[in-house]
Amino acid sequence: MEKLQSYEQYSQVLAAFKQGRARCATNKMMMRDELTALIEAGKLYYEQIGDTLWFFSDEDYFYSAHLYAPADRPIQMEKQDKDVEVELMGNESRYNVQMDRELVAAGFEKGGKYLEYGSFLEDFIEMIRSRAKVMRAFWEKRGFTYRKATKADYPELRKQWLIMLGEDSYNVLALTDAQLDEMEKYGRCPVICDPQGRIVASSTFFKSGNLAYDYITETVFKKSGLGGSVAYERAICEYEEGCTKQLTWVREDNAESSSGAERVSDLTGKYLWQFVYRNSEWRR
Repeated sequence: MEKLQSYEQYSQVLAAFKQGRARCATNKMMMRDELTALIEAGKLYYEQIGDTLWFFSDEDYFYSAHLYAPADRPIQMEKQDKDVEVELMGNESRYNVQMDRELVAAGFEKGGKYLEYGSFLEDFIEMIRSRAKVMRAFWEKRGFTYRKATKADYPELRKQWLIMLGEDSYNVLALTDAQLDEMEKYGRCPVICDPQGRIVASSTFFKSGNLAYDYITETVFKKSGLGGSVAYERAICEYEEGCTKQLTWVREDNAESSSGAERVSDLTGKYLWQFVYRNSEWRR
């Protein structure tokens, strides 16, 4: 496994691999700005295993990977020093069934299926405004405080997310310094703290054009109303930044999350399956 130093090197490695190999497929198309951000953060590596070219993003506890492989050759993987997570996206009319089967044959476990939900921010805010204001008044009267997270909060936030998300913890990517700088600068992670100052609810997002991609909404106290309250604060941040629509992924077999998403948003038709090649005891 070798670390990539530039986007130009990424392009050269990929072009050299594709030469002489017909119809190379990938599980995930990555945009230049996404790849550049990972490379500049020192997170992106590559390795050719047989006739499969792998790109690994180091997320501290695991690798999030995308691959290229010719359609007439099986996908291959070898043991790494961390678990490897792969996402295979599809929609109502298109899904790479062959790659799905080959990932399993290569030793990956097929995990959860995630559905994408979307809603217009104005509609979402209007729908939950009244309850969110009532919940904020309720908790503030009991000594809870609302604020925006800083970079100094991130280690504790990430630890909470990893613990609370459980089987979904492969979705908790290691945010780069640039992402954390933006999070703090624009207030993209509202949090709620208990009377002792401990963070008990948080919600954050990434912005792309006029779209807000909701990353995580978690609360220590389930069914307390804190989750909806902090999600409302996040939506206000998104709207103030000029976003018009929010998108989020929800695990299909998580009845509570799916029910909540269905109340305030609609399915977009996109979905993804998550695969994990286990190399450690981290999530066994």
